[in-house]
Amino acid sequence: MADATYPSSMTRDELKVFEGRTILRIRRAFFEVGETTNRSNGLLEVTFDGGLCTVFDGASDRQSLRVEPGEWVDPFADSLSPENGDFVATSGKWSAFDVSGDAPFDRIVGALVVRVGAVLDDFGVVSGVLLETDDAALLVENRFDDFFVSVIDLV
Repeated sequence: MADATYPSSMTRDELKVFEGRTILRIRRAFFEVGETTNRSNGLLEVTFDGGLCTVFDGASDRQSLRVEPGEWVDPFADSLSPENGDFVATSGKWSAFDVSGDAPFDRIVGALVVRVGAVLDDFGVVSGVLLETDDAALLVENRFDDFFVSVIDLV
């Protein structure tokens, strides 16, 4: 399933692709300027067993959840031109951080997703997803152009 393809806005049924999979790794993209990292928001990347890796983020319509197959690619990861280097030094950039061992994500890494639920907005649009394990759930939501990620204790 490493070459999974699916639409960027998934239906309730299409979200079931994550059910029965083990969460292996979680990365977040946080904004960095110099030595300062803002860890309050940023997209989420989840790697599951079977080679499935998925990026969750708020969609450009400001209400639905964007779901993309594959790892997040840092557009500034390669060597930068002098102009881009100056821009990044002055304005900052998004960078991926492995948060698998960080609380609260450490509670769900290594766990099997037993149930998947879609979060719907008032218009029936999939604005989030709930990935439930036996003990906790990963809640990913896009609400009014704000992207939220949380781990909820189920016991």
